[in-house]
Amino acid sequence: MQRIDDAVSAERELEFASVGQPGGVLDPSMSGYLRASEIAWDDVTDSMSATIAAVGGVDDDYPLVSMAFAIRDILASENGSEYHSRIGQARKRIATICVRPEMSIIMKDGLQVLRATADRLDAMDGLHRYDPDDISVAP
Repeated sequence: MQRIDDAVSAERELEFASVGQPGGVLDPSMSGYLRASEIAWDDVTDSMSATIAAVGGVDDDYPLVSMAFAIRDILASENGSEYHSRIGQARKRIATICVRPEMSIIMKDGLQVLRATADRLDAMDGLHRYDPDDISVAP
């Protein structure tokens, strides 16, 4: 979760710093912020992949694995519509998992992780990652 927090923070810094820049986030003066954001999101993707690999024999219905797959898919989105749609799907998945009566005690402990994940999804959804105005280039 910390890597997601770091990536959201780096993305917000990029958004804030690029306000008023002629080239938006692609303005040359934003290269440090842009690179920091890219590295932070790469770290999130690497963490999700490592989580998935570490639990190779665990049922993909397990909440942690399910959310790792979902976040990795969200980050692989190619446009804003897909990005927001995948966040919505992850939220529905969390809601479905949280109401399952047959959930074991161990899986119920995972609900705290799911609640924390839902908070991170809200933060990710508030970013302007695919807003065309944010990536405009001055003529």
